[in-house]
Amino acid sequence: MHMTAQTKPKHRRETCYRANGSVWAIHSFRNGERHWRTTYYRPGGSVEAIDNYRHGKLHGRMMRYRSDGSVWVVENFRNGERHGPQYGDG
Repeated sequence: MHMTAQTKPKHRRETCYRANGSVWAIHSFRNGERHWRTTYYRPGGSVEAIDNYRHGKLHGRMMRYRSDGSVWVVENFRNGERHGPQYGDG
């Protein structure tokens, strides 16, 4: 997997690529920790999952999508722990 990064003071966005050059994931970092959103992509380019982070821990909504784009699973997190409603049919 190949990675490139766009760097700003204390903030960084990292793009990870598959061997064939397609984007696998885009991660956001703040002060060296995952912060804000990580988006994962399928080989064809559609979104497979979106995870939200705050200070390196899952925080907020985590969503998984089917290949047709419909929502498969939704989980909520607060400071790395499951919190609130969870939805899914998979």
